[in-house]
Amino acid sequence: MQKIKKNILKPFLLVCLGLALTTITFARMGNRKPSPPGRPEATNINRFGCTLTYLAPQDWGGAVITRYYIEVQETWERRWTLHGDTGYLQYDVISVKNNVEYQFRVLAENAAGLSDPSIPCKPIEFSDPF
Repeated sequence: MQKIKKNILKPFLLVCLGLALTTITFARMGNRKPSPPGRPEATNINRFGCTLTYLAPQDWGGAVITRYYIEVQETWERRWTLHGDTGYLQYDVISVKNNVEYQFRVLAENAAGLSDPSIPCKPIEFSDPF
C-alpha cells in the first residue's frame, strides 16, 4: 500500500511543480512595457496634414497593445507634445500650420505602461503647392 502511494504521489508533485513554474513565467511576462514601435512614415502629405503609418513593437511585453500615442515636435523646438492617440497602426495628422516643419514619433501602451518613443519620422513641411 505504501509503495502505491509513492508511485502516485511523485508524478502528482511533478505536475504541480510544472504548473507553478508555468504560472510564474506567464505572470511575469505581462508585467513588461512594450518595445518602441517602428519609425513612422508620412504619406498623402498636403497643406492640411498627412497620414502616418508605423509598425507594431517587436516585443509587446506579454500583453496586448491597447493604444498608440502620437507626439509632435516643431523641428526647431526641443519639447515633444501629444498630438493624438489611436488603436491602429495608422494615424491621420490634421490641424497643422503651413510652412512649418514637423517631426512625429509614436509610443505604444499595454497594461504595464508606455514604451519608449519610436525614432522620429523625417521632417515634414506642410505647405500649399501654389
